Amino acid sequence: MDSQFLEFLGNYLLNVAQGQRQIEQISSWISQGFSGTPDLTDMFGRFYKLHPAYPSSSEDDSDRWQKAIADFQTSLAQYARVWGWVSQADYQNLQRKCEMLETTVEDQRQIIQQLQVLLETAGLGNGELAQQFRSLILDQTNQFQELMKCIGQSFQKNDSSR
Repeated sequence: MDSQFLEFLGNYLLNVAQGQRQIEQISSWISQGFSGTPDLTDMFGRFYKLHPAYPSSSEDDSDRWQKAIADFQTSLAQYARVWGWVSQADYQNLQRKCEMLETTVEDQRQIIQQLQVLLETAGLGNGELAQQFRSLILDQTNQFQELMKCIGQSFQKNDSSR
């Protein structure tokens, strides 16, 4: 983070702690394009060594202001991450993503429900599958018992021939 940002923010937070400013003021100032609050704009200009304190019509002043604003916003984002803060834009993006995922989940739930109804109508629902599985187990058990019976009879024939 650049030192001007830290100095600016430190001075601003001291003013807030002393009851001279509120955090909403800086939020409003940033959302208004770093204007609308002359005290903050003057302080910003001083700490970022921008003279005059307001961007003039000259291209060089405007470029310096834009660079200072970009540096400030980058540093503010880094500072916010250190404290675990989430920017409004990030929050709104996540909120939209969450809403889209909730819609997808609901769509998939309805599709699953429709497929379950189709399976039930085709006789392939959970109950039918369980019944078929039980029948398969019973058939295998019977076949195994038949196999064992045949093997047992085979041994009995061999024993009686001796």
